[in-house]
Amino acid sequence: MESILQTLQFFALSFVLAMAFGYVVTQYRLRGRRHFLEGIAPEAVVRVKSECGVYRARFIGWREGHLEVSAPLQRSHFVPLRVGQELIIEAPVQDKVVLFHTEVISRDPRRHSFILEKPEAPSVVNRRESNRIVRYAGTEALLNEEPAELVDVSIRGGKFLSKGTFNAGDVVRVRIPELGANVLGWIIDCIPVAYDEGQGTCTRIRFADDLPPIPAHTSPATS
Repeated sequence: MESILQTLQFFALSFVLAMAFGYVVTQYRLRGRRHFLEGIAPEAVVRVKSECGVYRARFIGWREGHLEVSAPLQRSHFVPLRVGQELIIEAPVQDKVVLFHTEVISRDPRRHSFILEKPEAPSVVNRRESNRIVRYAGTEALLNEEPAELVDVSIRGGKFLSKGTFNAGDVVRVRIPELGANVLGWIIDCIPVAYDEGQGTCTRIRFADDLPPIPAHTSPATS
């Protein structure tokens, strides 16, 4: 009987130690993630995603422990957000991007700004983790239903050639039929180039949602 009690005590102690170790590791990782929030530079351009679309805003700074951002812009017009609205924020930090879910907790009409809840567990993404795949260069694509041509692509973004005219920060609908992609994205930059015996643009786009895994090589045809 005594040996059984000792065995039970041993397993109980092991369980408690494992739980304590897991808690310590989790808290350590969360502190590391929260540390990246402090690296968001004032005036940095952040991406604001809501159920209505993707917009750009400026990070103003910290205010009473919460994040303050300028009112989002779309085509030079302020986008109204409501208190309690859930958002996804993407903010640049050196060579990484911090992603987190948050909520609008108040607004300041005088400063044209919004106060966002500080996230508990932001995600950190290395901008260089997504390899650009050039295998599909020349593949047909559509930007806002206008014909375009794929230059390269990753699950988080792509480069396209088209005759369309875009501006940095514009939100566009991106369709790549061969990859089954149909997502919203925003323009990172747009450079004039010669295209299709005329004037066109080379446009880099960041997708609002990751694409499904993209094969690095096309599948061989089956007989």
